[in-house]
Amino acid sequence: MKMDTVSQQVGLRMFIGRQRYEHPLNATLAYDRKEPYEVRVVFPAGLEHLDLALARDLLASGLTGPATYGGIRVWPTHDQYWAVCIGWTDQDGQAWLEAPATMVMHFLNLTYHLVPQGTEPPRTDIDHVIAAILAEGGPR
Repeated sequence: MKMDTVSQQVGLRMFIGRQRYEHPLNATLAYDRKEPYEVRVVFPAGLEHLDLALARDLLASGLTGPATYGGIRVWPTHDQYWAVCIGWTDQDGQAWLEAPATMVMHFLNLTYHLVPQGTEPPRTDIDHVIAAILAEGGPR
C-alpha cells in the first residue's frame, strides 16, 4: 500500500522582531502527495493561527542559501547549531521560526520518497494555485 502523507514532529524557536520566545513551539511538518508542491507547518490546538504553507522547493533551497517566494523567506543559519529559518512580514512586523536543519532535511527526504523532486505533475492553472497558497501561506 502506498502512503499518501508523511509528517514529522519538530521543535521550533519563534522570533518576533528581535524578541525570541523562550519556550520552543511544537509543530508538525506535513506533506501530502495530493499537493506535491506544498509543505505545511501545523501547530497544535490553540496555535492554529500560526499554521503556514510553503513551497517544498523553497524549503529545500533554504537549506543551502537564502530563498524567497510569495512573501515567505527561508534561509540557513549556523549560529549555535545548523538551523533553517522560515520568515515573513505581517502587520506586526517581522517574525520567523527556526527549525533544526537535520530534521528538515530528514523530512524533505521522506517527501521525496512519496513524490521525487522534479516528478511533480504539471500545474495547469499556476496563477490560481499561487494565489491560493499565498492566501493561506502566512500566519492567520
